[in-house]
Amino acid sequence: MQILAIMVKNGTWKYVDGKHTKPEKVAGSEQSRKEIEKWEDGHVKAKSDLIIAIDPSVLRLLSKRIEYGLPSLGEIEVREGDDVRSQLMDFFDISVQLESLDIAVNPELLTIMLLNSLPADFDVFCGAIEARDELPRPEWLREKILEEFDSRNQKQTDSESEAMWIKKSKGVF
Repeated sequence: MQILAIMVKNGTWKYVDGKHTKPEKVAGSEQSRKEIEKWEDGHVKAKSDLIIAIDPSVLRLLSKRIEYGLPSLGEIEVREGDDVRSQLMDFFDISVQLESLDIAVNPELLTIMLLNSLPADFDVFCGAIEARDELPRPEWLREKILEEFDSRNQKQTDSESEAMWIKKSKGVF
């Protein structure tokens, strides 16, 4: 919670929660180059806030792991049409790796990061979760996200089947 407070205060949280992604590079565009440069500057500041907030003994352990390419939880972002299962596995794999290094990540922070990693078409779902008196545990939330994802896929499959049935029956009449 302290890291979150520092990053919100410094305006760097948006680089962790996935809402402020790196702009796409447009060849030959000066504006694109400036936007990317500005984003990279903010991203470095976000990393600095995290480094400053982490206890030095934990930081030594974490820096060794980062050298081997441990991605950031904040870098996981599900886009519309992505395989939600795969993204959730990546998110929780990183969480487990951090735990194995004795780096405790606050469950509420994990829940917030998980909600923020979801695509815009999950906004109503996220709003319902955030409206609760207490934030749910990340593991429970993972199951609810999967249920929501499966439900949406089933509705789409049912819709496509119905559309095919209507199209075929029109040809019969």
